[in-house]
Amino acid sequence: MNKYEEIARCLKDRIRSGAYIPGQKLPSEAELCREFSASRLSVRSAIGQLAAQGLIRTHQGKGSFVCPGAPSGDTELSFQGASISRTDFFELRRILETEIAGLAAQRAGQETIDRLRELSFQMQRAERESEMAEADEAFHLLLAEASQNAAIRAVFQMLRPYIHTMMVQNVSVLGADGCTAHLKIVAAIEARNSELAKTHMAEHLNRSMEQTNMLNYVKKLDAPAD
Repeated sequence: MNKYEEIARCLKDRIRSGAYIPGQKLPSEAELCREFSASRLSVRSAIGQLAAQGLIRTHQGKGSFVCPGAPSGDTELSFQGASISRTDFFELRRILETEIAGLAAQRAGQETIDRLRELSFQMQRAERESEMAEADEAFHLLLAEASQNAAIRAVFQMLRPYIHTMMVQNVSVLGADGCTAHLKIVAAIEARNSELAKTHMAEHLNRSMEQTNMLNYVKKLDAPAD
């Protein structure tokens, strides 16, 4: 069992046993990192899995809260056990994120746009690949939030472990090259130009897919482990 799965299972047990009641705020990421001796990415992946299963709801800047009427395990939606290739996942991202960029251009507030730009520069300034991957992942997840579409947000939380793995693999080849494309996408969003934002996102994903093509034959998308 990967670390994030261990954390998710423990938190799920607490919710279903009543240790965490509906409406209650979960411990912070930092507290969970200390409790489980885990990385922040593993904790975030666990939180994302629980959010996708409808057990918790995360509010940016406030934390994660137990949802009322949490579903039973039989209704969980998960890719656990699925074999997903990098090519398959890139194609899915191209379908989803191209439209997401267009929606973000229509709906993102200025605070979100500023944060997207800062994440781009953060990726550019990063000295370690792990920091580049974290900023890259955060950029794409925030774009999904900027769509202001609840279904898109839920899907991206469910996909989060795979997104994390892909970003780690991508920066091992591309380094921080993606930040240039990110800034072009942000500029189009700030200009409220949906079509241009979609074009830049499609170009970004196509280029990344082409430049990391060699990994398609030697890598698969496993969930992160500490």
